[in-house]
Amino acid sequence: MLNAAANTMKPAGLSITLQPLVHGGSDLPFAWRGKVSSNGLAFEALLGGLAPNERQMLDCARAELAVAAAVAKGILRTGSLLIVPVNAACGAPDITLAHLLRVAKAHGLPAERILIEISADERGNLEAAERLAEACAIEGLAITLGAFAAGHVGLNLLARFKPPFLTLDAALVRNIETSDSRALIVQGALRLARSLGTTVIAAAVETQGALDTLVRLGIAHFERGPALRPLPSAVIPRRAPRTAPLGTQRDLLTHRRQPAPGTFATMEMAVQA
Repeated sequence: MLNAAANTMKPAGLSITLQPLVHGGSDLPFAWRGKVSSNGLAFEALLGGLAPNERQMLDCARAELAVAAAVAKGILRTGSLLIVPVNAACGAPDITLAHLLRVAKAHGLPAERILIEISADERGNLEAAERLAEACAIEGLAITLGAFAAGHVGLNLLARFKPPFLTLDAALVRNIETSDSRALIVQGALRLARSLGTTVIAAAVETQGALDTLVRLGIAHFERGPALRPLPSAVIPRRAPRTAPLGTQRDLLTHRRQPAPGTFATMEMAVQA
């Protein structure tokens, strides 16, 4: 019944903002992240009072809206990736992912251009997040970690799945220029991520001081914000080359779909844009 409802879902009442993610030396996004809200309420706040099946329907609607908005913006004409957040606690992940893939196919968006964002928030459920990551591996979808704060949940997900990207928790980024402890945590997270072939993204950069501090620590990829100006390529630290960024996760399970030809090349081209 849920599956049938998802097929005919109309994401009424939801609005979406596509947030550009850029390499500091470029003004061209290597990825877009769909941020959905309703009447000023954040998406996660909408889920609170819903029954489990309603939560999954809303999550499917978010995915559908993200794909449609990205295609309307012209993502098919570029090498950019689309980051689609999926809530690990919203029912069976295979239903949500199957709906997302159907919508993407209908819009002509290749699956290898999609990354599923899984929250690494410490208030989340590690087992649910792992089930979602495993379902993504079965479907041949790459993942990225959001709200990474170098805690128990985030570190376990990073070590097991080695995603191509992770986004730092906004609490680590905010006022980092005045906090030595936050700077040390970010520095440690960056070192660990690089050793695993994961690119670190900083979001919610609100001040020039925070931006300068993050660049000094070695961050080169950002979610564009009001404080983010293009930086000369010469001052952007070169990240360590990644080893099979999608292959590690997709090879997690023996029953998997093989990556489409050109997947790795597409990912590398988009990151370097």
